[in-house]
Amino acid sequence: MRYIIQHRLFRSIILLVVLPFGLFFLFTVLVPAPPVPKERAAEVLLRDALFRVDVVETPLERSRGLSGRDSIPEFGLKPDGSAIEGGMLFQFEKPGVYSFWMKGMRFPIDILWLMDGRVVFIVKAAPVPLPKITDAELPVYQSPVEANAVLELNAGASDRFGIAVGDIAEIRVK
Repeated sequence: MRYIIQHRLFRSIILLVVLPFGLFFLFTVLVPAPPVPKERAAEVLLRDALFRVDVVETPLERSRGLSGRDSIPEFGLKPDGSAIEGGMLFQFEKPGVYSFWMKGMRFPIDILWLMDGRVVFIVKAAPVPLPKITDAELPVYQSPVEANAVLELNAGASDRFGIAVGDIAEIRVK
């Protein structure tokens, strides 16, 4: 009788302890997680400058933006010796007045609002937030006119390449 009670207790312990750990192992280690979607890339030709940019389209990607990064990389040289710079392109489903802030940013940027591939507004060298500034105190940048895309570049890029309101941006999404 004592043997039967011990045997049932042993089976109960196995079912309550070992089985959950086995299932956990099965679904976290042996069954692969779904793939993380990769950010799309695009090339933007603006004046004589070529930018390789990450394309963000979802609300989560948009809210993260360039926050937490240390810089926007350069991607080598074009045949004429000029740099291929990086950036981030925000695409929106419909035109609107879209606002941006510099929360979590570690470097200044130029922000260019585009409507159907034409620059409609530029904020040059939006600065990094001051230490200990609250979210409510962060400046908000927005275009006074509607846009359906926003391009973020390293600060000074718009001056360096002579980019101005009215310029055409040729966007080639890969």
